[in-house]
Amino acid sequence: MKSGEYRINSKYFRRGALWPLIYFLFLIISLNSFGVDSNKQVIEKIYLHTDRDYYVSGEQVFFKVFYNIVPQAEDPSKILYVEINDLSYNQINQVILNISENSAVGVIQIPDSLTSGSYIIKAYTNWQKNQGNELLFSKEILIINRFGKYGSIASYNQYLNAERTAKTSEYEIQKSSLYSKQIKDIPLILSVNKNTYSKREKVQVNVEVPSDYCLINDSDLSVSVQYVADKSIEQKTPSINNWFSYITEQYGFTENQQTLSNRNKQINTVYPKETEGRIITGVVSDIITGMGLPGALVYFSFFDTLSYLDYDITDENGSFFFAMPDNLSISPGIIQVWESPSGVENSTILLDLKVDNKASVYKAETLTAEYINMKFDDQVKVFEINNTFRTVQIAENKSNNNFPLRPGYYGLNKTVYPRDFLKLSGFDEIAKEILPGVRFRLENGEYTIRILNEYQNAFFTQPPLLLINGMPVKKYNYLAVLNSDDIHHIDIVSKYFIVGSRVYHGVLSVTLNQNSSFHIEESNTLIALQNEISNQKLIFNFPVYDTPEKRTSRIPDFRNTLYWNPEIILSANRSSFEFYTSDMSGEFRITIVGVINNGIPVSKSITFNVEDKY
Repeated sequence: MKSGEYRINSKYFRRGALWPLIYFLFLIISLNSFGVDSNKQVIEKIYLHTDRDYYVSGEQVFFKVFYNIVPQAEDPSKILYVEINDLSYNQINQVILNISENSAVGVIQIPDSLTSGSYIIKAYTNWQKNQGNELLFSKEILIINRFGKYGSIASYNQYLNAERTAKTSEYEIQKSSLYSKQIKDIPLILSVNKNTYSKREKVQVNVEVPSDYCLINDSDLSVSVQYVADKSIEQKTPSINNWFSYITEQYGFTENQQTLSNRNKQINTVYPKETEGRIITGVVSDIITGMGLPGALVYFSFFDTLSYLDYDITDENGSFFFAMPDNLSISPGIIQVWESPSGVENSTILLDLKVDNKASVYKAETLTAEYINMKFDDQVKVFEINNTFRTVQIAENKSNNNFPLRPGYYGLNKTVYPRDFLKLSGFDEIAKEILPGVRFRLENGEYTIRILNEYQNAFFTQPPLLLINGMPVKKYNYLAVLNSDDIHHIDIVSKYFIVGSRVYHGVLSVTLNQNSSFHIEESNTLIALQNEISNQKLIFNFPVYDTPEKRTSRIPDFRNTLYWNPEIILSANRSSFEFYTSDMSGEFRITIVGVINNGIPVSKSITFNVEDKY
């Protein structure tokens, strides 16, 4: 820490800037006045409902996540992480979602290259990591590789002579308690208009909650209708009521679930709650020794956005953190080491993983690739047929790139649009002709930039902060080759620009046109955040066979998910929906999952059959 600086909440303030200290003291006094317990335990519970339990490589998993926080008066988390792991809990794919009104709906892609086998899909918040990985909700799904009988030569050699076995873990006893205890379920009524249907026939479903259990018209339900290929998977997944009750028991909630008593487990608060947006944490370390580097300056900016710049100085362990604003989180974030005690070239940056690779309460079985491909070989053929005729409309990315930008720089002096002038070649000519108060020169083989100080009417002796598409840049050589056609606009701040304790000698911000060749080059000291908050529009349409012509159509329909709706709403304690069967015969299961009365978990499953006739 430099002389003349204080550190509050991991940021620096200049001596004499007393308002942060006054605010900090006022906050402490206020908290004590209102009796806020700094040791108060807050528990989050999550349950994930998928459209089915088995998939073919290359398909998408549709899901809905239900979120509950205790006490309910606490600020809820806003950010949710859903990921697919292998049995060693190595992450295969991840999506990040916003939690809205205690739930989140999304879709996650299964890679084409996965070997046939059991995989884990799990959901969690950043705060839940404080509860321990064994209490993060996870469930098993089966994935069948469609490109080869055994997925790969390696999997064939590994599993050819293996038998179907189950791995035990230290949590097996805990897992069994999820099913053995008798938990009183809400008597949710789920019914169909008959038990057996023909192919391509309409199915009508009715849902009802007795009025005694639904005093508030506040429900949030999802429903799936899937082909029953293997009942063992369903039997290994706890219901939402069992899972929420299990977590309740671990922490000894009182009857009203608003406070904790006789705590079996204590929460060690290490990971902050993401109540406003994503929190990014990481470590800057020496590239040779691997030791964390205290005092390193780390910048956080957003590519292609206006004037968002934050920084942190690493603590004694080399750690840093940033809070990602909601309105900028859909743009790629750039984290880079700007200054380091060991020199930037001798440093490396590593972002923290959201969850350690540890077992959860639920431990999946290890199934041989031979068994899976034999059991689900017909599902691969079904996938190929549906994919060829596009029977099912998959999720499409509807992200809007015209996101709201952060307001411009405070104290911005001038904005120049090169398109308003004659075409100029080279940034030196641009600076000379249309950028008043900007000096761009080649000195001793290196380019330099200076900004004219508007108050002293003299050029700063130190270089300004240079931003290209919102990203801080140290090397000026790239600017030299830019023509006016490459640049959309240039912002100039011709006075001291202060961010926290950092003082910059002006700002030169260049925003390029979309066809510019500028790109981000990742390195040991610069990371572009690839995981963005998903903004996909979920499209899940199915054929409707409401005319004789449609029922006799020769276009094959082998859907194994007949219906998926993550937003079933009760009206006067009732709801109904309908769908059509496909060309598949056999047993199908309807599962409805959700919450009523602002948090009471409910679930119900029934089955029906489809005959091998039209």
